[in-house]
Amino acid sequence: MKTKQQILIVAVLLLQTLVFGQDTAYELRDIVDMRGSSSEEVLKDRGYHLENVDKSSNGIYQNWWNSRRRQCVTVRLVDGRVRSVVKSPDFDCNKDGGSSNHSSYRDDDINLYDLRGMSESRASTRLQDHGYKVVKSYGSNVISMYWQHNRSDKCLLMLVKDDDVSSVTKVNSSLCSGGSSSSSHHSSHNSREYGRGVTLYKDCGFKGGNVTLGVGRYDHDELGIGNDNLSSIEVPRGYRITIYQNEGYGGRSKTYYDDVSCLTHDDMNDRTSSIRIERD
Repeated sequence: MKTKQQILIVAVLLLQTLVFGQDTAYELRDIVDMRGSSSEEVLKDRGYHLENVDKSSNGIYQNWWNSRRRQCVTVRLVDGRVRSVVKSPDFDCNKDGGSSNHSSYRDDDINLYDLRGMSESRASTRLQDHGYKVVKSYGSNVISMYWQHNRSDKCLLMLVKDDDVSSVTKVNSSLCSGGSSSSSHHSSHNSREYGRGVTLYKDCGFKGGNVTLGVGRYDHDELGIGNDNLSSIEVPRGYRITIYQNEGYGGRSKTYYDDVSCLTHDDMNDRTSSIRIERD
C-alpha cells in the first residue's frame, strides 16, 4: 500500500510539472486560478511590469518583468483565468543579457520603474543624487511631484500615495516650468517612437498641457493634467487606453487603440475622471 501511495505522489508531481512547466515560479503560484484582472493587480503589487502579450489557440501568454528580481515570468490564461506561471528567459521580456532596464522608464542611468514602490523619501534622495530637484507639487490623497533636471529641461512626474511612490514617468518639460506645451503633433509624435506610454492633452489637436503616462490605472487626482481636462490622446502602437467618465473607473467608458484628435466625437471631451492604460 505504501508503495502504491508513493507511486501516486510521483505521478501527481509529474503531472504538475507538465502543467506548470519545468521551472514554475513558485513565489507566484497563488495567482493560479485567479481571474486575469485580479492576477494583474497582484503582479503589479509585487513589482512586475507587463512587457508583452502573445495569443494562440492554447490561450493568452503574458510576459512580466520584475526589475528588482531581474526575473521574467510567463503567465498563461485560458478562459480569462490563470492556468500556469513559469520563469522564462530574459529575452521573452525584451531584455538583453539580463538587463533590468525598460526603455519606457529609463532616464540616463536611472531606471524610473525601479523607483515604483519605494518610500517617497528614498526615491527623492535618489533623484536628487542624479541632479533633479522638486519644482512643484500638489494633491492630498495622491501627491503629484514634478522634478526638473538641473542641467537640462528634463521633467519627471512622480505620483506618491500613502508615502509610497506609485509611478515615475517622463513628461513634457513645460509641466516643470509651469507653462503649456505648444509643440506640434509631429514633434510629439517623434518623441513617442520610444514607446514611453500614452500622452494625454488638455486641448484638441494634440495641443495644450500634456503628460505621458505608462501602463497602469490613474484616478481623477493622478491624471497629471487635472480632472475633466482631457481632450485628445496619442496612443502608440501596442498600447490601449480606456477612459472613464467618473472617478474610480466608473460610469461611461471608451477604449482606444490609436490616436484621438478630439474627444468631442465621442462626447467625452473634458469629461474624463479616470483612465486605465494597458499593453496589447
